[in-house]
Amino acid sequence: MRIVGLFSVVAAVPAILVAVVASVTLDRGLDRLFSRQTQSLIQNSLIVADAYVREHAQFLRADCITTAIEVARAKPLFDQNRDQFRQFLTAQSNIRGLPGIMMIDGDLNVIEQAGSNVSQTFVKPSREVLAASNETEPQIALFLDSNYVAAIIKLQTYANTYLYVARILDPQVIAQLRATQAGVTQYAELEGQRLGFQIAFALVYTAIALIVMLSAVWIGLNFANYLVAPIRRLIDAAQVVSTGNLFVQVPIHAGEGDLAQLGETFNKMTRELRTQHDDIVRARDLIDSRRRFTEAVLAGASAGVIGVDAENRISILNRSAERLIGHSQAEALGRPLAEAAPELMELVTGARTGMQRLVQGR
Repeated sequence: MRIVGLFSVVAAVPAILVAVVASVTLDRGLDRLFSRQTQSLIQNSLIVADAYVREHAQFLRADCITTAIEVARAKPLFDQNRDQFRQFLTAQSNIRGLPGIMMIDGDLNVIEQAGSNVSQTFVKPSREVLAASNETEPQIALFLDSNYVAAIIKLQTYANTYLYVARILDPQVIAQLRATQAGVTQYAELEGQRLGFQIAFALVYTAIALIVMLSAVWIGLNFANYLVAPIRRLIDAAQVVSTGNLFVQVPIHAGEGDLAQLGETFNKMTRELRTQHDDIVRARDLIDSRRRFTEAVLAGASAGVIGVDAENRISILNRSAERLIGHSQAEALGRPLAEAAPELMELVTGARTGMQRLVQGR
């Protein structure tokens, strides 16, 4: 588990570093995108496009007022000769670059209009616009979808009659104006969604970081299992050996390196232990067999036989010796010879300290 925790920490460190770098980079990138210079550039583009339209609107306003004055002066011609008056309107249209000049009444009926080779269709003003018009200031209307600007003013000296003029705008400029307006709107939306982008990026990165970290943990667990598996096999085999089973063998897998060599050494150790155990068991059986033979021989001997160990404690005692010392075998075995038969201690001491193999005494 410590190895897995170490792998998790190691996997988390680069993820945290990358998160910091990515957050700073994203914030710097958004700062450049929404900088004052960029905002000023976009706003200036819209201002330039709007200036073109406003300029044409101002020109049209001036042309509308001037044309209305000229038409008012030509009232006698309107009353006397309509054909010449129509030619007069056409001349005004050509001079001022106004492809659309119409005179309409309060019921939106066209009284007169200038002849024009332009196939543009101009929308008539509504009754509300007519009601709001006066003789001094024209009403300006923009029709960007149709690429023209129009103006209407009430005519002097004419009864309930209005002058309606229109000027065509450059379609490319209008298209650029629409694109600029759309770009400004989109830019404003993006600026409003900046925090949302950062949050979304953070969530996406968090998900990716979690996936990477979980993958690293999974890889760490598998690697840890790969490292620990041979050790676990050794632990299990050692536990089996502790119960006395020396026939256990650790499975050896190729590619485990030193751990495989350790397993081979463990198997060799169990084989040697098993061999030594068998030798010890055989030696023990042989010793028991000889002891039983010796006891049988001593039990049948008429002479008393007493065996002592290095500490002068009684280790062998036959029946004749039991009668001599007055103690049974169960009482005498393990007791010091000086307690059970003190009269024999002189012979034993002489035999231990003397150079003769046989010591006799009474």
